[in-house]
Amino acid sequence: MSTKEKQMNMSQMIGKVRITRIQEMSGAGFPFELMYPKYSLEEINKHRNWMTPNYMTADTDQMFQSQSSWIIETPETTIFVDPGNGNDKVRPGMDRFSNLQTNYLDKIARAGINLEDIDIVLCTHFHSDHFGWCTRLVDGKFVPTFPNAKYLFSQTDFDWCENMDPATEGKIVDGGRRIECEKGMLPGITAATKPAVEDSLLPILESGHLTLIPQEDMKIDNFVTLINAAGHTPGTFRVDVESEGETAIISGDIMHHPIQVFNPDWNSIFCVIPEKAEQARRQLLKDCIEKNALLLPTHFNNPTSCRIKEVAKDSYDIVWDCL
Repeated sequence: MSTKEKQMNMSQMIGKVRITRIQEMSGAGFPFELMYPKYSLEEINKHRNWMTPNYMTADTDQMFQSQSSWIIETPETTIFVDPGNGNDKVRPGMDRFSNLQTNYLDKIARAGINLEDIDIVLCTHFHSDHFGWCTRLVDGKFVPTFPNAKYLFSQTDFDWCENMDPATEGKIVDGGRRIECEKGMLPGITAATKPAVEDSLLPILESGHLTLIPQEDMKIDNFVTLINAAGHTPGTFRVDVESEGETAIISGDIMHHPIQVFNPDWNSIFCVIPEKAEQARRQLLKDCIEKNALLLPTHFNNPTSCRIKEVAKDSYDIVWDCL
């Protein structure tokens, strides 16, 4: 299959709207046992056959994950959602996201998108792997990657990041099997997010490209709506796309892994407000069923897109799609 054909297969039409997936990277992530406090080996074993090898490693029971961004082309607006980790960024405590050199910008170009054509950049939440490509390194300085775009980001998450204290952060111990937290902060998030704010957000704030928005539902145009889904972080949004009776939902980290479709009560260790995170996840699943929506999560590996079906009350299954 040619490069062009592969890239074409990364796009999906939702009525009059084209959504294109840009995959920055993929690979083994956290062990399930560490990622989910409600982890159950029995539950993992129930799904092991279909999860291996695309969604978990066969030998170490690690989550296999992707890092995806989404380009939404409506008849009115071109929108970029969750611009990944970025190159040349130092991320203490998150070595696999630090000092990357990926061909992410080449993938955007192969999708037929010029950086100058992006009208709006959206971020589902302020974890460093979701907004690193807001800037890129040019002549030793981080500048806006999408020079003509308006960046619409959560005021709530921005304030939350500003108040982070890396000194309160926990550590992963026991060979990666347990978290040790003195004051409740989760490992890696604060240490990685603070420099991300400095190299990826402050330059667009200072250049006048960044608009901080309140934590409430907001229409971007006649096809795209930001939906308040606070929980994973205080300022988490999801992005709903609707056109000609069809719906797609870009969910960010409301779910990190397909195992959470079968276990919606499984919050990750990075969910800041656990009760709200679970509520947002259950609402997402119900909305996917009610609208027969194409679900587009950030971290599901290949294939990433899926639809959700209800097999019993509060019990769900996955129907995989093409992206």
